[in-house]
Amino acid sequence: MRETDRAPVRFEDDVAVVSLFGAFGAILGSYTPEQIRAAIAFGMDQGCVKIALDIKEARYVDSITLSELLRFSAFVHRRNPEAQIKFLKLHPRLRKLLEVTRAIEFFDQDANWGKTT
Repeated sequence: MRETDRAPVRFEDDVAVVSLFGAFGAILGSYTPEQIRAAIAFGMDQGCVKIALDIKEARYVDSITLSELLRFSAFVHRRNPEAQIKFLKLHPRLRKLLEVTRAIEFFDQDANWGKTT
C-alpha cells in the first residue's frame, strides 16, 4: 500500500497518531474511511497497540462521521482486543457531543498516554 493510500501516521513512543485535519464533518471528504482504517492498521502493523486520532481541527461531527468513528473503535478492538484508541486534542464542544451520545465510552479517553493538549 502506498503512503498516499492512507491518512498520515506519526509515531510517538509506543503510540500511533493518525492525523485528521479540517472540520470533522468534512473528514470523510479529506480521507475516506478506508484511508483512515489503513492508517490505523499501519500503526498496529508496526506494533502499536495505542492508537490516537488527532482531531485538533474538529469543531463538530455529523452523524455519518460519528458512525465511522465507532467503526474505527470496533476495527481496532477486532484486530487486537488489548489495543486502545483515543482522541487527542478533543475540542470541548465535540467532547460534549460525544458524551451526550455516549459514543465517548468506546474510546479510552482516560488512558494516561498520548499528548492530549
